[in-house]
Order: sequence, then C-alpha cells, then structure tokens
Amino acid sequence: RWAAYQTRIREDLAPLFNLGLIALARGHTQAAIAAFDKVAAVDENYPDLYLVRGQALLVADQIPRAVADLERAAPQ
Repeated sequence: RWAAYQTRIREDLAPLFNLGLIALARGHTQAAIAAFDKVAAVDENYPDLYLVRGQALLVADQIPRAVADLERAAPQ
C-alpha cells in the first residue's frame, strides 16, 4: 500500500513540477522556485527536484541555497 501511495503522490506532483520547469524555461525564475518548493514540501525525494531547483536558484543568484540543492542532487 505504501508504494502505491508514494506513486500516487508523485503522479499528483508531476503537473506542479512540470509547471516549474516551464516557468524556468520561460525565464520566470521565482515562479519556478516557488513551484519546486511546493513539490519539496510534499515529497523531498521527488526525482530531479534538487538538480532543477538548484539550477533555478543559481539563475536567481541564491548561491547558498543553490549549492545545497546541487550537492544534494550529486551522486554519492
């Protein structure tokens, strides 16, 4: 049951994550970060979250947060 629940959460978050990707691609960095923050609040292990949010944070010149996200995204 737990695996099915986690799959359902990720499916529900996909549109929000994709909205963040679109916002980032269109230069709406703050909107992208807000969308990624909402995804992180629900599922901190969402695939590619830290990589993409880290990139958005770099664009927004939020270097300390960007470094933290990119370090978390790096393979161990």
